[in-house]
This record gives sequence, structure tokens and C-alpha cells, in this order.
Amino acid sequence: MMRFRYILIMMVVLAAAMSACKDAWDDHTEIKNPVLAGNLMDLIDSKPELSKFRDLLIKTGYDKVLQSSKSFTVWAPDNSDFDNVLQASGAQSADSLMKNFVAYHVASQAYFTTSTADTTMRIISLKGKPLEFTASTVENAAIKEKDLYTGNGVLHVINHPLIAEKNIWEIFQALPAGSQQDFINSWSVREFDLENSKQIGVNDQGLPVYDSVFTVTNGYIKNVARLDNEQRQYTYFVLEDNLYATEFEKLKPFYNDSTARATMRGAAFGTVKDLAIVGKAYDADHLPAFFYSNDSVKFSVSKGDIVQSYPASNGIVHVLRALHYEMIDKIKPIKVEGENYSQVEPATIALTRRTRRAPDGTILRDIMNNTHTTNGVWVRFSANVYSGRYKVYWRMIRDFSLTPAAGATDIVHFPQKVTWNEPWKLKEGEVFDPLASTGFGYIQESFIKNADNTFAPNYNEVYLGEMSVERQGYINLYLVANRVTTAVQNSLLLDYLRLEPIY
Repeated sequence: MMRFRYILIMMVVLAAAMSACKDAWDDHTEIKNPVLAGNLMDLIDSKPELSKFRDLLIKTGYDKVLQSSKSFTVWAPDNSDFDNVLQASGAQSADSLMKNFVAYHVASQAYFTTSTADTTMRIISLKGKPLEFTASTVENAAIKEKDLYTGNGVLHVINHPLIAEKNIWEIFQALPAGSQQDFINSWSVREFDLENSKQIGVNDQGLPVYDSVFTVTNGYIKNVARLDNEQRQYTYFVLEDNLYATEFEKLKPFYNDSTARATMRGAAFGTVKDLAIVGKAYDADHLPAFFYSNDSVKFSVSKGDIVQSYPASNGIVHVLRALHYEMIDKIKPIKVEGENYSQVEPATIALTRRTRRAPDGTILRDIMNNTHTTNGVWVRFSANVYSGRYKVYWRMIRDFSLTPAAGATDIVHFPQKVTWNEPWKLKEGEVFDPLASTGFGYIQESFIKNADNTFAPNYNEVYLGEMSVERQGYINLYLVANRVTTAVQNSLLLDYLRLEPIY
């Protein structure tokens, strides 16, 4: 009996303790701040000065978005000057424009002014366009009330609505018609759209056959610069027609092609390919000494060269009356590395790729074979060249066993020949013969004889001669060994060939 009474007392005590713990936990987890129990739409509803923006949220369906469990930041404009700005934006003319207008005031995640410190945050709005947010402003609006937090985000009250700037591509399309616009807008690329194409069978090889869908995109946007990309910043230059015409004619001789149309398009591409600077928006008062394009072309622009500037959501556009560069930076020398050969004939000849350190500390790689005993060996290289004339140089470095011994008088030489062909000049079925082609003729390799009668490698370039190329495109260059069967005397050795355009 006593045992039963003891157990009963313990059960009552335990139940009381559990009840106390439950009350304490409920007290701990209870949301005591009523603001946190609500959402952003509730908070906006509670502020009469935001009534006009509230009405737009409801009209566009964004009230449901701001009632969801996801986290958002809202920059809500008060009623002052609301109607005038809304009308100026044109957002009332279509439902889609009104949705974009509202979406520009909302961003995913919660951003507090305390997070910006002394910096400017670049935040992508739900419209997909960036907002520049500081401790006291967003874009060109002042923040009147800041960091009003609620259950699903934070609200900032601003003094007027925001109008999104156009991006660079949109500004470029809106500029008056000109030669640069004509060429870029004519550059279309047609692409197979796998995602939206339906497979309707397979062919004889078992490969899928599609009811194909194709899309057309702009070639400049796809291949040169994504001027419509709101995630990055650009400085973009547009040439006035007089400047465009001058640049086009200057570059045209280097883009000669198989047809007049191909030549025109090549020269137009050369004129516009370097005008987008990725990474930063440079206004007219803060231009660097030099710009470097994605193609590593160096050029300069001064404030006086700028006719007009247009700020954009992803950078800035400058219209130019002048542009400054050296031709060697625009039409660059072409370097053909020895180790990047594409064919050896006969195929049984093996070439050694060597790694060497020059006296100035630079690392170089070359090719060599000084042991073969075959007459008529050649190595082929390919190079994508401009049309026009070139000065051609080579560098081949006799070192180690190829350097003559100190005091040598009977020096073994292995002259080599460089020649080339333009594939478009071959008739159907015709094959180019490097052995029969004259090219620059056989040229003796060089080394340095020192004052003490020793010999040292020569790391200098050697001028071979001048070559002309009829049209732009890929040509073949050949290194041909000495036409003897004696080893060493028919060695192959090359660091690189360099083709320097004659401007």
C-alpha cells in the first residue's frame, strides 16, 4: 500500500513538472512582436501614405507575392508625386509595363541599410534590372523610413517611385540610325533550339530526328558582348558615321575576302569588335588613360572625343567623334609557335618538344629532330591571317649539342626553308608541294661567335623576307629541312615564326 501511494505521488509531481516545462517552452517560442507575425503586405496596408503603391500591388497581383513565406525587400514610394512619376514612366499604358514598374521596387531576400555600410550595393530587382542601394538612397530616391522589418522581409519607404533605366542594348537600339547600328542589327545568328524541338524519330544511323525549332539571335550579343546583361557593367562606344567610315576604310585592306560582301562584313566586324569594355562604367570625367578590349586591343578616348553620353542600367554609352590607337595594337603580329604544328611528312619522323629558359628568364618551347636521315622532311603549321603584306621572322636556337664546339672551324650547318600556300588558290584536286615551292629559300641558322673563339646560342629573331596574302583566312606555313640524308645536316629546329603586318 505504501509503495502504491509513493508511486502515485511521484506521478503527480512529474505531471506538474512537465506542465511547467510546456508553459516555459510556449512562452519562449511565442511571437511577442506583432510585426513579426505579419507580412510585408500587412505592413504596407498599415501605412496610409503608401496607399497608391498598395493599390498597384493589388492590381498587378504582387500583393500575393508579398504575403508569401519567401523573404523580400520592398522600396515603397509614398503618395507624394506618385501620379506624376507613374504617368511619366508610361507604366499605365499596359498591364505588363505596370507589373515591370512594381517589380522594379521589389527584390528577393532582405537587405537592410546597415548592410551597406559606406558602400553601394548592387541588387537585382524582380524586374531583372539592378538597383544601387546605399544607407540613405536607392537609385535616385531618398529613403524616408528604413529597415522596417516584418515576418517575411524588410520595407523601406522612399520619397518617389523608381523608373528603371534602359540597358545598353536598349539604348543602342533607340539611338538614331547609323552605320554601326546597321551592321550590328544585321548580324543575325540562326540556332537549333533543342529544348523546344520535338523528337519525331530516328534516322538510319540511329540518331534522333527532330521536328526542328530554330531561334534567331543577334551575333554581336552572342559572340562579342552581352550588352543586354544586367548582371555586369559595361562602357560601350558608338562611333559617329564619319568616324565609322574612316575606321572602316582604314581596316578594309586587312579583311579582303572571297566576295565584296564578305570583305565588307569583315571590315565592319573589325571596326566594332573592340568597342565594349567589360566590368566598369566609365563616365566622361573618369576615363582611364587606356582601354583594353576583350580582344586585348589597346586604345584611348578623351573627354573631348565624346559627343554624347547615356547612363544605362548596366553601364554607360558614349557616342564618339574620335578614337585613338596604334595599328600594331589593332592589327596585331601573328606568332606561330613551333610546337603547335599540325602535320609532319613523312609521318614516321618524330619531333621532340623541348622546354628551354632564355637568358632573360622567359620560358620557351621549340621542336627539334637532329637524328633523322630522310631527304624531304617538312612540318606544316596553320595560321589565321589578315590579308596584305607581312615581314616574316623566325627564331631557332642552336644550343646544347647543336652549338659548335669551342674553336671549331668545320662547322656543321643545317639550313631550313620556310614557305607557304593559300589554300583557296589551289585548283580542284591540286596538292601543294612544299619541297618544290621556293618560299624564302634555304636560310642558314645562326649562332654567336664569341671573342674567345667559343660559340653561344643566338636568341634573336632573324628576318626571312616579305610575304603577301591575298585574302584573310587560314593559310599553311611549312618548315622544310635541308634536302640531304645526313643526320644533323638535315636537322629540324624552330621556336616560332612571326608575321608582322605592313601597315
